[in-house]
Amino acid sequence: MRKRNWKSARPASLSEAMELCIEFAAERRRPIKVLADLMGVETKTLYRWLAETSMPLNRIRQFESFCGIDLVSEYRVVQHHLEEFVRQFKWALSSREVFKWQQMTRPETLTDIQRAARFFYLQHHAFGGKVDGQNYGTATTAPMVNLCRIEENLSAAHLRLTGTNIERLSWQDCLKRYDRPYTFFYADPPYWQTEGYGVPFDFEQYEQLAKAMRECKGKVMVSINDHPDIRAAFAGFWMEGLDIKYSTGNSQGAPQTSRELVIANWEPAVLGGLF
Repeated sequence: MRKRNWKSARPASLSEAMELCIEFAAERRRPIKVLADLMGVETKTLYRWLAETSMPLNRIRQFESFCGIDLVSEYRVVQHHLEEFVRQFKWALSSREVFKWQQMTRPETLTDIQRAARFFYLQHHAFGGKVDGQNYGTATTAPMVNLCRIEENLSAAHLRLTGTNIERLSWQDCLKRYDRPYTFFYADPPYWQTEGYGVPFDFEQYEQLAKAMRECKGKVMVSINDHPDIRAAFAGFWMEGLDIKYSTGNSQGAPQTSRELVIANWEPAVLGGLF
């Protein structure tokens, strides 16, 4: 599983916004127990607020502050105050200097709408969608973000999700619930022996996934790093190795090549191949 591109993170519900905040905090080595301690509440209380989407309004800023990301506030602003949110960008331009000014602005001095607009501006202009250690990102092969079409882009994201069912289940329960002969599952688990995900995923889960692929009715495709342990766990399945270049997070600037695997529980050639 590649690390999430936070620039494109678009929660479709308040509960998903909270889950994304938790995910980001986990990447920063702040699991739920640590967040609860920082907020001065019991861990079971924080779990209940997340499960029931019942976090008190006066706790949301505190929660986001300790998580390190403002997705809950941004979601609530876009849901309830879209026109005012869009108005914050009237006559705004993409500028390295404005980017620096926004970075220097203290979020606690802003209204919820201003904070959401600041977060949006920084996130969409930061190289690689990074939230920590942001640098102004430019490219000679693509235009900058169009700040005049924010409402249109948000609407397009909403339309894409219309008709989509969003679940909050373990991968095992999700596969069982939706497994049909005509179902296609795409699995992108954490890469084996790769740090930085902040969520537990031991080797037994890869073995469980391989077992599920053998027993399920639908078609399953997995993308994962090419490692001897992974090849052994998924032995017997169709596999193809790929070289993928990554530049985000590389301090040297030049793209680095990573060897990855695509694994499937059917023979792609029968359906005309994959690539």
